[in-house]
Amino acid sequence: MTQPLPLNPAQREAVEHPGGPLLVLAGAGSGKTRVLTARIAHLITTLHVAPQRIFAVTFTNKAAGEMRTRIGQLLGADPRGLWIGTFHSLSARLLRREAPLLGFGPNFTIYDSDDSEALVKRLLEARQLSTKVYSPRSVHGVISSAKNRMLTPEELGAQMDTPLIKVAADVYAALGPALKQANAMDFDDLLLHPLTLFREHPERLAYWQDRFQHVLVDEFQDTNAAQYLLVKHLAKRHGNLCVVGDDDQAIYGWRGADVRHMLTFQNDFPGTKLVTGAEFPEHPNHPRCRERHHLRKHGAPRQDPVYREEGRRARDAAEQRRRAR
Repeated sequence: MTQPLPLNPAQREAVEHPGGPLLVLAGAGSGKTRVLTARIAHLITTLHVAPQRIFAVTFTNKAAGEMRTRIGQLLGADPRGLWIGTFHSLSARLLRREAPLLGFGPNFTIYDSDDSEALVKRLLEARQLSTKVYSPRSVHGVISSAKNRMLTPEELGAQMDTPLIKVAADVYAALGPALKQANAMDFDDLLLHPLTLFREHPERLAYWQDRFQHVLVDEFQDTNAAQYLLVKHLAKRHGNLCVVGDDDQAIYGWRGADVRHMLTFQNDFPGTKLVTGAEFPEHPNHPRCRERHHLRKHGAPRQDPVYREEGRRARDAAEQRRRAR
């Protein structure tokens, strides 16, 4: 094992928390991810938690890779079996094992935005609707937003009585069966299908709750409703849910992130240990801070369809914010 990470008293308190719900609130560039990294190493080395029983979520795949590398350095060995990655990549990994229970083959295809928009276009044309009046990209955007807010087609259609919403709700209702027929899931389904699995097959929820004895989430302020519900389900039995975040720095509102989760966490998990001010001084111009900002703005493109789609959506959101200024 290499030299342990330097920690101040507040950080050490979070890292060495014996178990149960833990909420760490600190500002940007304060070392929150460092706390999460050190805590995972502490769970493995001191509390003797097997790596394969840890489910750790970050918001970029590059961050996940760097965290895994740093944990390996702290342990002196690769943490084989550790589940660490983004919500979408970890959910896809889980679904590869459970897909038959949901009516999919384990080799299902993951549709990116281009694939999804092409399917939406076919569904619009099947309804003899003009794709110039109702662009597939706009319709898909409405559906994606509804999925991130966990709205059904009926709930979406009841929200606003506009032509676009009505068309999107109709296409949304047909989209699920069309995807299943193609043995495909779109990017948003990766978050919703595990919730369907847990609801329809409680024995599988019990299995995964037992499998993952500790659940940890970085950048918790950026979770959306489906993501928060996923980790709530996984941690419900044992309560070992550690989240770190900054309620002044939510950056993923474009995909349904809801900072209110940080405010309701202690009500959802009674007995939560709250650690604040876990400050590790780091100037905003520090290279690591600049790198994190770049990743949040542009994403990290990869060949894997999950990685590629995450990067694309981050870049699209950045461009939308630029145009809005």
